[in-house]
Amino acid sequence: MAADRFLVQSALTACAELLRRRGRIEDLRELGTGKHAHATLRPYARALEDRGRTGEAEAVLREFLGSDEYPAPFRWPLTELLARQGRLDDAVEMGRPTFDHHDTCLLDGLIGLLHEAHRRRDAAVQAACGPGEPPSRRRAEPGTAARM
Repeated sequence: MAADRFLVQSALTACAELLRRRGRIEDLRELGTGKHAHATLRPYARALEDRGRTGEAEAVLREFLGSDEYPAPFRWPLTELLARQGRLDDAVEMGRPTFDHHDTCLLDGLIGLLHEAHRRRDAAVQAACGPGEPPSRRRAEPGTAARM
């Protein structure tokens, strides 16, 4: 049963990516914001971003993130979008609520984004602090990355 669910999800995602590549934004909007948004909203948001409509892409992702049905799956696409816009601090704050979640933790991905943006000190601080309070609220202890 689970295999069937993942097969359908993969097919929907592939269809959405194809619509994105073909520039069929309205068809993609219907698919990306409908009952299969869990699998197709990310390509829709990326298509909007590709067309310079980043504000709209962010709004769509935030709308679904605010729903009870889809909160976790849309945190990473929104985090990536914010990072591509150079809004790394906002991206970290978007991922922070997941740092204590074992199945949807974005800490590793955020450390990678910070590292790629040449913010290695920030990446090291996030890695040293890990889940819990933001590094700015933690008391620096001798020998920790917060002293770097």
